[in-house]
Amino acid sequence: MKILVTGSGGMLAKQIINHFKREKISIIGLKREELNITNSTQLREKIETHEPDLIINCAAYTKVDMAEIEKDRAFILNALAPYFITEICRKNNIFFVHISTDYIFSGEKKEPYHPFDTPNPLNYYGLTKLYGEHYIINSGCDYLIVRTSWLYGPEGNNFLTKILRATEEKDEIEVINDQFGAPTSTFTLAKYLLKLIEKNAHGIFHLTDRAGNGISWYTFAKKIVEVFDRKLKIVPISTKDSIKRPAQRPFYSTLDISATEYFLNEKLPYWEISLGDLRNYMII
Repeated sequence: MKILVTGSGGMLAKQIINHFKREKISIIGLKREELNITNSTQLREKIETHEPDLIINCAAYTKVDMAEIEKDRAFILNALAPYFITEICRKNNIFFVHISTDYIFSGEKKEPYHPFDTPNPLNYYGLTKLYGEHYIINSGCDYLIVRTSWLYGPEGNNFLTKILRATEEKDEIEVINDQFGAPTSTFTLAKYLLKLIEKNAHGIFHLTDRAGNGISWYTFAKKIVEVFDRKLKIVPISTKDSIKRPAQRPFYSTLDISATEYFLNEKLPYWEISLGDLRNYMII
């Protein structure tokens, strides 16, 4: 099996490539400067040159607040680009794997979202990701859509790295305590994405670290400071009392992973364990 990864400069793609290579999988990554996924002609040329059996699309517009302003760019990257790729995949019999998000849901539900719960995004970023899913589902190509949430890793601009930077620059920060979800390590996503692929998973799967009915950003921040043995006062604050942001966030976006665990016949790791494993990796 030969795999091509788009957006290979991103934090998730890097972990996917590293993990797959450790597992002796033939995989190649193309960074943004090497492949413009919004250029259908260049896409076709690159894909036909490399002749992959499977494409993992990690290229995306992920700036949730900026998506409210740069709507055209967000839509092109998150919706039209997957459409372009699926057209090529369908014509060349290539399996397409796409990473999606918990932000396609409104957060009105009080229990974890199942893969086939009705989406209703609150922000434009979520809307563009939902359009991307629809284009893939209706493309006629073989696909796997993996939705994840609160993704973090050892590098890049994510919640973990922001909290660790804050411990070096500040004595105290405020963190929202009334939005609930499941933190997901890039290590977890890379590892179990490969397991899904190897088991020939098709359709829509939810893949996060285990967090029960969800935890708050405040709880996550407190745990990061504890696990990494840092000093920083975390002050809980409600969404309505925090600085207003352009994009509305769902108050509840925990994803139900039970179908994924059943399919894999394996329990996904608890979020605290994954955070500890990442800490051990980062201090080596």
